[in-house]
Amino acid sequence: MAKKVIKPAPYYSTPVTMREQTLATDLRDDFKDKIARSLPHHHIVGFKANHIVSFVSEKKVKYPFFLKVDIAKFYPCVRHLDLIVNAQVAYRDLIHSDYVPKSFKERYLARLNGWCNDLPIIDRGIPIGSPVSAILAPVMLVPLWLDIKARFHCPFIIYMDDVLFCCRDQEQCTELYTWLQNELTVRYDLSLNIKKVKSGRFSAENVDFCGWRFAGGYAGIAPDRIENFKQGILKEMKRSKYETIQSFLKRINRKIDGFGNYYKHGAVRKEFENLDVFVRGEMRRWLNGTGKSKAYSNQKLNEIGLHQLIICYEKLQNKQRPKKIARPQPTPSLSSRTTAATASGYEISLINHQIDLLEAINKKFTEMLSLQREQTNYLRQIAVITG
Repeated sequence: MAKKVIKPAPYYSTPVTMREQTLATDLRDDFKDKIARSLPHHHIVGFKANHIVSFVSEKKVKYPFFLKVDIAKFYPCVRHLDLIVNAQVAYRDLIHSDYVPKSFKERYLARLNGWCNDLPIIDRGIPIGSPVSAILAPVMLVPLWLDIKARFHCPFIIYMDDVLFCCRDQEQCTELYTWLQNELTVRYDLSLNIKKVKSGRFSAENVDFCGWRFAGGYAGIAPDRIENFKQGILKEMKRSKYETIQSFLKRINRKIDGFGNYYKHGAVRKEFENLDVFVRGEMRRWLNGTGKSKAYSNQKLNEIGLHQLIICYEKLQNKQRPKKIARPQPTPSLSSRTTAATASGYEISLINHQIDLLEAINKKFTEMLSLQREQTNYLRQIAVITG
């Protein structure tokens, strides 16, 4: 049995009950659509795989500077009272009302109080892995994000308590950081994690967000995520020592596909090629260690079903590459048609028409010569009479 990973204190976890799961589902259903209308780049709305890359690529043109922030020890330090009060304030602000609807209070107030009272720590701190924590903690901060949207008019993307702001200039970055730090302290008795705060210009500075590293205008894989992927592969190699090739490949391919489908939307060709080399090398070691093979070429690994990250990337590139439009061919010239080795029915008809036209012109020309002779004789007769 795999050893359970436990976060070091002050983080903690609790068993998830059916009542807790139901409360989380109801909260998500009530808030998701409302947040989507006011904060479309909030993680509760749900991101597509390319959402973060597309967001930065689009916004950095008009907003070339960034401010990336993270709240220090958010889960351990959040106050239970703030969760209950600001969930109501968030709902009020999202529906653009002056008061919290009675129906919301009746539906959630007692349930939220009951959930907080059941927590093992009084007043502060919520458990990781709890579905209620996952929805209630970000909802608590919604009034803060709405105030920033109205005050600074800059686009930003939110993932839990990590936020990436796109700013007009460095001055706006500084002003936004100062305001946010003060408001967190006053409203929630929280603060920003100074070690993770970073600002600068997208084209000159590197910034990591949600596993991506944005550097020089390009989206690559954050180094820690590359290392995590490698460690995940090595872990599978150790735990699957006596497993069949088919079942082992199934788990390895699941990791490859998940990693590849998330990061294939960036400029990651080189990283994918290097990671494919790493995976193939570890795969050969595993096969040799189990006595199943002594030599496996790249082609042989492909034949037994090992997936490749670079294939995920290339499939997307081929799909996005614009299709070539067939241009209409120019109409063949008369000379090319008449000099063809084998004339078509159309060409023969055209030649016959030309012959008929030449004969008609020759006939007219003969008639004109005859008329000219008659006129000449008439003029001679007149000359004799008058002479």
